[in-house]
Amino acid sequence: MCTQISMDDYRLDLDRKPLTVVKAKAIEVVQTNYDELFDGFDHLQAVTFSYGMSFVEEVVRKVQTAEVLFGSEAHVKMDVKEIMAHQEYTLLNLSRHPYLVEQVENGLAHFWVAHSSLALIHSKFYILSAADGRTRVICGSLNLSGRAFKGEDQIESITVFDNDSLAYHHFSNEFETMKDLSFDKISKESIYAETKAQENGEQISVEDLPVSKNERVNQAGVIVDESDLSDEQIDYISDLASLVNKYREFSPKPEQDGKVLFTPEKIKELVKAQKNAAENWETRKKRCPELVLDYETDRFAFNGKSYPLNYDSELVRQDITQLMSMFDGYNQFIGDSERILEMQKGYFRVMCYMMASPFLGRVRWEAHQAGYAETDFPLFVIIKGPRNTGKTALVESIKQLMFGRKLVKLSPENFTSRGIRAIFFECKGVPVLFDDIDNSRFTNHASESFKGTDYVFERNLFNHPLVVITTNNVNTVKPELMKRALTIGPDCVRDPGSNSLGHKHYHDAMSRLTGNFYKQYLERMLPEVHELLKSIREGKPEWVPDLFLVSSSVICELISEYGFDLPEYFCPVHSTDCLQ
Repeated sequence: MCTQISMDDYRLDLDRKPLTVVKAKAIEVVQTNYDELFDGFDHLQAVTFSYGMSFVEEVVRKVQTAEVLFGSEAHVKMDVKEIMAHQEYTLLNLSRHPYLVEQVENGLAHFWVAHSSLALIHSKFYILSAADGRTRVICGSLNLSGRAFKGEDQIESITVFDNDSLAYHHFSNEFETMKDLSFDKISKESIYAETKAQENGEQISVEDLPVSKNERVNQAGVIVDESDLSDEQIDYISDLASLVNKYREFSPKPEQDGKVLFTPEKIKELVKAQKNAAENWETRKKRCPELVLDYETDRFAFNGKSYPLNYDSELVRQDITQLMSMFDGYNQFIGDSERILEMQKGYFRVMCYMMASPFLGRVRWEAHQAGYAETDFPLFVIIKGPRNTGKTALVESIKQLMFGRKLVKLSPENFTSRGIRAIFFECKGVPVLFDDIDNSRFTNHASESFKGTDYVFERNLFNHPLVVITTNNVNTVKPELMKRALTIGPDCVRDPGSNSLGHKHYHDAMSRLTGNFYKQYLERMLPEVHELLKSIREGKPEWVPDLFLVSSSVICELISEYGFDLPEYFCPVHSTDCLQ
């Protein structure tokens, strides 16, 4: 038996059966586009599970007033960490769209963000109404994103109810019920706080999150249910994962009944704990700095602060001059010309891949989803050879070339499977160096570290870094590890008689590297990487995505454009040239 739901009692009927069925009859099937769906209406109410904020803005511009509920992409029952991380992530995206912020300020757009696992239901629907009484309800599997509504790599069918009073009232009541029970309103004060936090390179205070602004916090508190959480359900996505890690350090533990009560007192405790955690986080950022690309806005952030790609052409030229001088200096190493040339070619390949590190995680994940071999995008670089082959100096110089500063390298004691896993979760974009790993440590930990990395796909770690390993006494790397790494073995050594002079020359060159060349490289890489990702999704026949080729081509093009002649070892390379 089916129970018919009274519209008057609908919002109060919290004990209703688990499935609500809206019975419909197909009238016709038509082809349309999102403009035709949304044009001609005055008010929008939307519920979306995930979203593209740029597309949200496109739709909001079509109406006079809008209300949008942003659910969570976590796909799990939300605990306090996920709630706070999701709310900050949504605030961050919203704050980057001035038109939407202006609409909030003027009271013409209202946004809510999830605070409850009830917001994880998979319903997506859009309610449109006009001043003349016309209504439209759109429901189906489409999230509020361009990829969904514009047919970008997705084939979608939706159901539309035009001027259907039953459908309109049902989904309007559903909207109000979800909003009241599971969502916190985003205030302009929260947006201002997020904007200020970003400008200062800080994390927004807990007291400024929407859940803390909820009126019920000051009345009876907001209860967050953390009972019955399953680790197997957790599916972190993109930057949400790192935010969750930040909140994990100070989020309150649930009571015995598995619930957390948000009260003013609890928020004060969290603010104090957050300040302590921020100090620890700053220490870790120095250890593992982050360079993260927002693929929606094409903006970079370095350690949480905006990283604009404005460069000085003269300083770009200076960086290229020092780079060419550094590679030319290898001609003074002891060894025949062929071996020196092979070393220069190998070091150039390392440089190409290190510079592409901020793009590696996303490209690798998309390629994996499309069925390409993950070994075409290795997570590791191994530089093995005798002492004085310039291995460490090379990696440090490339980092200086990238960021115009010396970055911390990790001690060999951190080279364990657990340590590698922590790096992929905590570090982003910037290559991580493990220097001088001895044979015993490499033998004991490399196999598990290299082969047991499926978690980067399972946990959707889009921004993980490249890991670079240098070693003096690992003579043999097993084939199953070689295919998971870019491996080079330089054997030409620095002339012992010129060590003092060579050391001074190296430090002088390092001090003149400014990071401007890398900024122009990143600017040039953005459209190339977007095109690469598009080709991966389209699955071109007889084609394999090649990040080595994209990166090396951009580097060579830039050097040539500044009037430098390319030496033999500076040339576009394919992944098949680099990987064994």
